[in-house]
Amino acid sequence: RKRAIEELEFFFFFFLADVHDVDLDGEDVPKSEEESKKIPPVEFIAEEFLPNVWLHLSVDSGNGQIQWLTKADIEDWGIPEKELFKIAIENLSSRHVAKVELHKMTSDDGEVFTCLCEGATLSSLLLADKLWVEYNIAKKGIVATIPDRDTFYFCRDNSVASLDLLRFVCDTVWNDPETIKKYRITKHLLAADETSPFGWSPFRQSS
Repeated sequence: RKRAIEELEFFFFFFLADVHDVDLDGEDVPKSEEESKKIPPVEFIAEEFLPNVWLHLSVDSGNGQIQWLTKADIEDWGIPEKELFKIAIENLSSRHVAKVELHKMTSDDGEVFTCLCEGATLSSLLLADKLWVEYNIAKKGIVATIPDRDTFYFCRDNSVASLDLLRFVCDTVWNDPETIKKYRITKHLLAADETSPFGWSPFRQSS
């Protein structure tokens, strides 16, 4: 149990919640009945992050093998599920934040940043609050994108050019055939939001 808790981590996963994929811009996108069944099986430990986007708890079972945790796995742990997610996020920060390399991409008057970190699932870094402390970045006003499991870019919300560049990156990754075949997460931009359970909510640009 102790080793499992030390190895506890999480991944974002995309699942369709119902027959209509909830579009965060206010439109429902019809989905087939077969697609509508792709929701997290009840036995897995999962928390909804956004409509159709879930956080799944897992442990590294050795040799690079990831084991998805089920309710049966944690029956005798005596730790509430929500507390396990906090532990997973703390583990992420302690393991990876110090190894993160921050890179800037510019175009016209816009600039966005991305993180590179060997051994980390980059999208998961979105929830590592220590990242912003490590780089002395004020999290308030940050807009981010995680179109797939291995992509994480962000910028400030006060630059239209930067937001346009962020959307371009998101759309490029989202529509890449390799992304479609692998691990899509969400095409929607996310805004830092201290009132949200996981610190992020859908970004709504001011008109």
